[in-house]
Amino acid sequence: MYETYVTITGRLVADPETRTTRAGQVFTTFRLATSERRRTRDGVFEDGPTSFYNVAAYRALGVNTRTALHKGEPVVVVGRQRVRQYQRSDESYGTSVEVEAMHVGHDLLWGQTVFSRPVRDESDVVEAGFGGEGAVPGVGLVDRLSGEIGDARHEHEGSGPEGEDEQEVLEEPVARSA
Repeated sequence: MYETYVTITGRLVADPETRTTRAGQVFTTFRLATSERRRTRDGVFEDGPTSFYNVAAYRALGVNTRTALHKGEPVVVVGRQRVRQYQRSDESYGTSVEVEAMHVGHDLLWGQTVFSRPVRDESDVVEAGFGGEGAVPGVGLVDRLSGEIGDARHEHEGSGPEGEDEQEVLEEPVARSA
């Protein structure tokens, strides 16, 4: 059947939460609130009714969403919309709108953010020299300092301890809106 794709801008109601499906798949959920802004005849802006969406992000998107987003931050979500009917404990019925996210990011209309790639732990490297699950065969790890792609099967080649060049290693910034 046909699927409905939506793009929603709004703010997080709470920090994202990590959950696990019955099958053991980890994913991240968050609630998004969005209000229509209208200009009155007097030229004053007013908030219209607020809509709430339950958003779920799976796999790498879920991991990155959990670490990058926080309560109150403005975000843009693109995903598949599903409307779900449910029965409450008092026997009444309710409806919730859910979005399975395909893309999530900060809304840069309201601030700035810093992008950083996730850092792989050396324990993610398998014996064959490739990255963990989902890695592309034949492509090595990316060096955080130089951006060069290396071969995960070889030792570090620098002159410092554990093969690193003797220079200060700076932590990468975490994505946050300003």
